[in-house]
Amino acid sequence: MKQKNCLRILFFATLLFAMSANAAIDLVVKKKIPVYKEPEQGTEQISELQPGDRVPLSPRGYGFFRKVLVRIGGETQSGYVLKKDIVGSRVLAREKGLAEAPVTLPYHQRLSAGLHISYSMAVQPSREYGFADGSIVKVSDLSGNAAYFSAFVNYPLDPQWVLQGGLSNRSLILEGTASNQKIEVTQGFLSFSGKIKYYFDARGDFSVGGGLEYARGSGTPKVVNKTAGTSLSDSLRDSDVPSFFILNLVIGYDFELFERVFLLPQMQVGAFLNSSPMIISYEPGIAAAYTF
Repeated sequence: MKQKNCLRILFFATLLFAMSANAAIDLVVKKKIPVYKEPEQGTEQISELQPGDRVPLSPRGYGFFRKVLVRIGGETQSGYVLKKDIVGSRVLAREKGLAEAPVTLPYHQRLSAGLHISYSMAVQPSREYGFADGSIVKVSDLSGNAAYFSAFVNYPLDPQWVLQGGLSNRSLILEGTASNQKIEVTQGFLSFSGKIKYYFDARGDFSVGGGLEYARGSGTPKVVNKTAGTSLSDSLRDSDVPSFFILNLVIGYDFELFERVFLLPQMQVGAFLNSSPMIISYEPGIAAAYTF
């Protein structure tokens, strides 16, 4: 009888050991830990765990590495951490529900889409307008303000680089004077833009970036003599629909409002490369974005 009891104890002890070896466990991070694409030295880093993150951890070893699950671009992916890097962190039994959200990633490491409003302040040096009767009118330094809306999508390339595509309904309003007459030029555009943004820290909120925008006029420019209250558009010698290539430089910051909703203030400077003379725009703006 005593021998049978010993065998039973040994059996259940072995069973419990096997169950614990295959139990779902999590890594609770104590310090920053880089996550690599493959369990090899010198492989690409795809993410970085931060203190307080809790991620699923495989009980199996891969040489000098252990496998973890992280979320990148809204998708759960496997990655690898060095065993020496997890020393000091805690390994705990999985709590219910943690497998669905292994780690909270910063805004720029998730796929997102949003709407943006910009306030454009544009300036252009003195320029000339030619008219059908052969006359030429020189308009002094032009400047003006206009608001416009954009829709955009952000796609994370890696923990610090983001690709952004956008569609904008731009407006350009410039005012100047010619022979003591106030002249206003108004032009609407539909534009497509591409930007790339860089975050100085994989978990940071501050970014810088730049890109190119193609803006196609929604019609011919509207030129009005505001002093006389008359339109000059019909008598312009060159009244083609304009198209511009705009070089944009941007800085921005990410604020989390709710779990998936972010507020994104930014400042953008644009140069209309093929306008003559060149138009420069200064555009503070703010966006609301949703992460997937």
